[in-house]
Amino acid sequence: MTWLLGSIACYSLIFILFRIAGQRGLAMAPVLFVNYVVSFAFSLLITKDWPQAEWWMLSSALLGFLFMVVFQVIAHSTNTAGVGSTATASKLSMVWPILAFSFLFGEWPKPLQWVGIGLVLASVLLPFFSTRQTSKSWILPLTVFLSTGLVDTLIALHGRPQWVLPEHKEALFTFIFGFASATALFQSRKEIKELNKPSIWGLGLVLGLINYGSLFFLLSTLQSKFLSGSTFFPVNNMGVIALTSLAGVMLFHERPKPSEWMALILGLLGLFCILWFS
Repeated sequence: MTWLLGSIACYSLIFILFRIAGQRGLAMAPVLFVNYVVSFAFSLLITKDWPQAEWWMLSSALLGFLFMVVFQVIAHSTNTAGVGSTATASKLSMVWPILAFSFLFGEWPKPLQWVGIGLVLASVLLPFFSTRQTSKSWILPLTVFLSTGLVDTLIALHGRPQWVLPEHKEALFTFIFGFASATALFQSRKEIKELNKPSIWGLGLVLGLINYGSLFFLLSTLQSKFLSGSTFFPVNNMGVIALTSLAGVMLFHERPKPSEWMALILGLLGLFCILWFS
């Protein structure tokens, strides 16, 4: 349970920090570069067990590249479409790892857990269907949905012992964040002068540590077998939606609509079904 709560807290803080960066007008590419350098340096510092050549060292390059791309998309969508819409689209991507774990590893949810998953999905979709969304307003959240789903599925698969041994988890993080740092450096080359600002380094430092924590807690929860892979993501994502919604009200003075409150209640009911019958 501790790993799960840590994962929810870290992912929620990432959305909150993106919103703060947008309010202060900070260039996101340099912030993300510092963020990944910090994550890479921290993982390099604590990694003690280095494996010999493994195939996942190549796949970690793809993950590192996708990390940077997805972070930029989420940051842009957060400041354009809002915290709630972006977090919702990101968390709706849980359908991809649910299907992957169910079909690839036979980790099918129990019947009443399917009910809970259905309630969580309904809670995510309800705010969109209850308001008129323009085609433009859907573009960024839809991109977040697709890209985040791919990343979540790949990360979850790397958490399987037949893919990466548990003792090599820190080494995996080092490779992922190392490739992400290289990608971020390329992306931020036009804004390299922004690195002179202390605010960039301050936010990047905090974000980097939280970013490392989000990946650490996610894989630790999956490896702990507290929840199956197909039920972890609905619980984790609903927790993030609830926490970011609360942060939107308290920190950014957002006013949820009645449909959004109803969606939150549906999601919490779904969360109860999944946890109670796990």
